[in-house]
Amino acid sequence: MLLGVDDLQQIAIAYYPNPVSSVFHFNAKQPIVAVNILNMLGQRVGYANVNALSGAMDLTSLRTGNYIAEFSFEKATKKIKLIKQ
Repeated sequence: MLLGVDDLQQIAIAYYPNPVSSVFHFNAKQPIVAVNILNMLGQRVGYANVNALSGAMDLTSLRTGNYIAEFSFEKATKKIKLIKQ
């Protein structure tokens, strides 16, 4: 799969709160297929099958620290830094 720069710039994700203490909310203009929460070792510690423009994840079971939220779309993925309080 090849993507141009324009394809990646069109993927805009709104998310809140960050830092998160309990529920992590997100939405996008393109349907989000799934969201993976990865620890800093790259291990998956959370997953949500979304298949919608918006969603939420309960992250209360995660330990305090830094994580990566990986949003999967039909033709791309986007990662953001997520801080758990």
